[in-house]
Amino acid sequence: ARRESLPVALAAVIEESHRIRLDPAVWADKPLPDHLRVRVRLVDAGGAEVFSSRELAEVRAQLAEQSRAASSSVAREDPAAWRAVRARWETPEHTTWAWDELPERVLVTEQGGAPVYAYPGLKANREGVARRLFKSIEEASAATREGTAALLERQLGHDLMWTQRDLRALRELGALTALVGPIDELQGQAFALIRTWVIARPIEPPTAAVFATVLDRAKSDLRGLVPRFTDLLREILTLRQEVLVLPDPPPGLLAEAEALAGPNFLRTTPYARLPHLPRYLRALKLRHERARKQPAKDAERAAQVAAYERVWQRLPESPGREALRWLLQEFRVSLFAQELGTAEPVSTVKLDRAFAALQPVVSTATPPATPKPIVASAPGKTKVAPVKNLNALDRLFQR
Repeated sequence: ARRESLPVALAAVIEESHRIRLDPAVWADKPLPDHLRVRVRLVDAGGAEVFSSRELAEVRAQLAEQSRAASSSVAREDPAAWRAVRARWETPEHTTWAWDELPERVLVTEQGGAPVYAYPGLKANREGVARRLFKSIEEASAATREGTAALLERQLGHDLMWTQRDLRALRELGALTALVGPIDELQGQAFALIRTWVIARPIEPPTAAVFATVLDRAKSDLRGLVPRFTDLLREILTLRQEVLVLPDPPPGLLAEAEALAGPNFLRTTPYARLPHLPRYLRALKLRHERARKQPAKDAERAAQVAAYERVWQRLPESPGREALRWLLQEFRVSLFAQELGTAEPVSTVKLDRAFAALQPVVSTATPPATPKPIVASAPGKTKVAPVKNLNALDRLFQR
């Protein structure tokens, strides 16, 4: 039995049987027809079908819904089972990590032969953080993110206090801050940004040892941070001023500078993304220089970016949309200032896939590439004719 992926295995079979060599990549973007896709059926204890789908995400969502419904039913109908498992797992509030384990789920009881689970998580309260049981893994995960952040903030209280005090050094930036808001407001935004960055760190796996490691790293990150942060803001605001006074900028350039480093930019930019802002602003300066020499080429590239930007504006708020915002910035750098480099590989293909993953029904304005014929080559020959029709193989592989 073969263990390769289906495209690789299929290419190997064709080569073995017909002495035609094909690149498996030619099927990478071909959708799989429904009759070749696995259909998953969800049945109850009596064998009756509850749900079926060929989409794994739909099956998982339905299973999660069934689990939530069963958990809620048990909570109503068998409170004794919930009381027993809570007595074992739930704890009072603590101000530091105080639990031996935080498993993904614990068994509450069985209903109709099916297990019913509760999901341990950490819940932040006024007096501290407690281990609690939740009826779904989503609830437990959301509560635990808030709980671990609350624990880190309590343990970092002294360090955060000194950081907030030291941020008064931002007053050294003087007139550079005039167009982005009052200095007191900028200082408050800076502290909120740093606080969020330092406490919103995943504790994975959720153990005392991992918590201690993350806490030590957070303390280390805060030491000596303010001078570096002040220097970075000085660089960003200086570049912003230089962009804003450029003569005859191409359309959209000044708006892009304001979107990157305008008022409240510390509220809309994650801390980890701040070091990239100088590069993005330098890319705007390089675009200005080149647009004056080649306005037609600049307009062509700007239209390419604008097509994606329009689609991005229509996407609903989500972590994926936020990630796309910065991928688009890297794409701008790759088009207008390639020599500055990008933080990650970026291309129209990567953007198309990222947009499709968030909203498959929306298309960018980028025209689809003309399909290329599948070129087959037999061993020992240098020139071959294209394989023009593979019939059903054209729809064999899903995007």
